Amino acid sequence: MFRFTALLFSLLLSFPAFAQFELGTVTGVITDPSKSPVAGATVEIRSLTTNVLRTVSSTASGEFHSLPLQPGRYSITVKAQGFRDRIAEVSLGVSQRLQADIALELGSVTEQVSVSASAAVIDTASSEIGQVRLAKEIVDLPLNTRNFTQLVQLAPGVLQGVGGASGLLGYTSGRGTNGAVINGAPVEDVTYIIDGINSVDTDAGVLIFFPPVDSIYEFKVQTSSAPAAYGGGQGIINVTYKSGGNELHGTAYEFVRNSAFDAKNFFDSATLPIPPFKLNQFGFNLGGPVVIPRLFNGKDKFFFFGDYEGKRARQAQTFLSSVPIAPFRKGDFSALLPRTVVNDPRSTPRLPLPGNIMPASAIDPTSARMVALYPEPNLPGQINNFLYNPVQTNRVDQFNIRSDYRTT
Repeated sequence: MFRFTALLFSLLLSFPAFAQFELGTVTGVITDPSKSPVAGATVEIRSLTTNVLRTVSSTASGEFHSLPLQPGRYSITVKAQGFRDRIAEVSLGVSQRLQADIALELGSVTEQVSVSASAAVIDTASSEIGQVRLAKEIVDLPLNTRNFTQLVQLAPGVLQGVGGASGLLGYTSGRGTNGAVINGAPVEDVTYIIDGINSVDTDAGVLIFFPPVDSIYEFKVQTSSAPAAYGGGQGIINVTYKSGGNELHGTAYEFVRNSAFDAKNFFDSATLPIPPFKLNQFGFNLGGPVVIPRLFNGKDKFFFFGDYEGKRARQAQTFLSSVPIAPFRKGDFSALLPRTVVNDPRSTPRLPLPGNIMPASAIDPTSARMVALYPEPNLPGQINNFLYNPVQTNRVDQFNIRSDYRTT
């Protein structure tokens, strides 16, 4: 099967968009050494990837709130008259409302105090309950067929979707079942969002599009108290793509599985070779500024990220079936006696065939030609006497392109 997918080719402007559920915000309180709020402080929030700068001021109560921001690393610089400049580094997660309180120290405005901080494990600025998986975990943890949805089950209260529609339709392009049961709710109550785009089969409650794990910046499993903007539902799996920055970064990879390294299946023939299984997953990604020599330099302004992933799979399946043995092909069913008696279809009323044997003159020529199409048994017995290994092939090609443009 060949599937070609082109998705997420979009121009994401720097101003906030209502559909961008992956965006987060930074909020906090500016205080002086006596823990009193500092009003009118200038708060500069700068992306350490794209160098985009956002500036806000603290209110009379010392609070500040940023505009929606892409997940990533940021530096926060706080400036106020009579205080030393304070610089902190934080990591903003997908759809996170990060609380970053900053205490200033008295001193000259030419002095600076730098600190490095990570995002709080417990988000005290929101009532949402969820768990974030970072890019390193997504890439480094072992994943069968590189399906990131297997990591969803690491969150508390999350199980693999089984039964109902997901049991029938949850198998997508050889990736495996991808439905999720969150806190006992049916799979239809779980929403997958990729960069603000709903990617769910609403009938089966399963994911439609599988982004390559190397292109995911992080994702969050929200198990309760999701904001009303998500439209309800028991759980939200919120995925954000990587984006380009001021420096070029790329990855190339290939993952291989081959039956030459496998043990034999219990049901395979003891004398024949191992049925073939060949799986290759390969791809690359690249991100950075858009630069056209002598025409345009997108550093600090225009960024891109693109990826490609291909999958080639050839896997033999092991099946047991029943085919007619040699006497049955000639109309001799005596081996079925005494439990099964074959009646003569020519007699009225139907009478048993002597010895369960059909005379050669009574065999329909068309039926004889159809029986000849069956393969010969390769195992002993009258039933489950034919073992065969048909090969299932699967081919997937997908690519994605994302661009971010700063308008101010």
